[in-house]
Amino acid sequence: MTYTGLTKLKGLIKTGRSVEEKSIKGGMWIGITRFITGGIDVLKLLILAHFLAPKEFGLLGIGLLSIGILEHFSKTGFDDALIQKNKNIKQYLDTAWVVQVLRGTLIFIFLFFLSPLIASFFQSPESVLIIKSIAIIAFIRGLTNIGIVYFRKELNYNKEFIYLTGGVLTDLLVVVTFAILWGNVWALVLGLIANNFVSLILSYILSPIRPGLGFDMKKAKELFTFGKNITMTTIIKFIILYGDDIFIGKLLGTVSLGFYRIAYKIGNTSATEMLNVISNVTFSAYSKLQQEIHKLRKAFILVTKFASLLIFPLSVLIIILIKDFISIFLGSEWLPITTTVQILTILGMLKCIEYDSLLKAVGKPEINVKISSIRLCLIIIIIYPLTLKMGTAGTALSVLLGTLAIQPISIYHVSKITKIGIMDFMKILLFPALGSGLMGISLFLLRNTIADISLIDLISLSSCAIIIYIIYIIIFNRIFNYKIMDIINIFRRGIKI
Repeated sequence: MTYTGLTKLKGLIKTGRSVEEKSIKGGMWIGITRFITGGIDVLKLLILAHFLAPKEFGLLGIGLLSIGILEHFSKTGFDDALIQKNKNIKQYLDTAWVVQVLRGTLIFIFLFFLSPLIASFFQSPESVLIIKSIAIIAFIRGLTNIGIVYFRKELNYNKEFIYLTGGVLTDLLVVVTFAILWGNVWALVLGLIANNFVSLILSYILSPIRPGLGFDMKKAKELFTFGKNITMTTIIKFIILYGDDIFIGKLLGTVSLGFYRIAYKIGNTSATEMLNVISNVTFSAYSKLQQEIHKLRKAFILVTKFASLLIFPLSVLIIILIKDFISIFLGSEWLPITTTVQILTILGMLKCIEYDSLLKAVGKPEINVKISSIRLCLIIIIIYPLTLKMGTAGTALSVLLGTLAIQPISIYHVSKITKIGIMDFMKILLFPALGSGLMGISLFLLRNTIADISLIDLISLSSCAIIIYIIYIIIFNRIFNYKIMDIINIFRRGIKI
């Protein structure tokens, strides 16, 4: 294998900047990336909602669920294992890439030939060709350059920015063009294929590493030892995250699945994108700090403060204004998803406690397996009766209740690892929760003064809510000594832990 330029990549560690400073630089790049990609996704959604019916989104959902099942159930966890290792990983790259290529090829073959059975399960014969087409994505992803793992491992997120936005912009261009021309699900399918193909090309342009076909069984076993718990967690999380989609597609049909997927995207995307920003940076940073508990504790506190200060008010804003947003941007056809969006937004608020990357970084992913297993069992027990009674809102509620139930367990393990007292932990969340709650009450009262809301009204209300929240935060910062300047310094000059 030729590793031209690898020294340049590794040189990021030796520039004299601290892990914290590099994490902040990386976080800023990921923040910019997620802001742009999230904005593009929202723009795409707003455009497509006027050209495609809910059923079209449901058909795509069946295809994505199909590939998602095989990809998640066969996930090796090798990427996370490579990032978690503190030693030089270049000797593992060939082996990891060979396994990745074989996995992508097998998923393509299985999905291609199993497509009639999958379509039959969902009672959707028109989805057979869609599933076969989406199978191509698995093969493309398998060929992706393994060298992109260094983007996260060495906190080199400026390249991650180009890698992700290049594919997303291609997706937007292709989807919008063909949605206008065709007005059916194939615009979405072509957009996804184009997205992954461009990402494949960029992975080799941006990374100097060129993987070869060498395979070492000993190294594969070593990576799998860590990765097996990641695999189990991924499988369980997939069932939790997409089991509701499968359930709705089977029980309520393609149209309901289309409604639910859009509701999930609106209600959960803001928190999920923020979580991706946080977890991508923190996993690498926590891995480097895993032996220094006092630094790990301070980093986790700052990350949780940062996440809750942003996710809480944004979620409250969505909950109160979502019906008006849907009416103005999506149309009355999509109003049935209002309650579902609100429930899923509350679910998103819980994600500010980001424990997944912490458990992986300290080498304890098995705890996550146990927590996720409990959550899954609870959801399975209540999802059927709630869905029958409330439709997609009931499905969303079952996921929310299952997630709420495991929060005390998650907080306990995080407290044990970081040595943060549980009461101290709760105080971290009380500050943004109080500010967001008061902002929500103010926004609700303002909203009720307007009969028929326009786009200008919606923008004005959102702006007022943000200003009110900032005022509350400034006042509470003085009262509770929340040390908000530490969080601001994350972007200004980095943290000195």
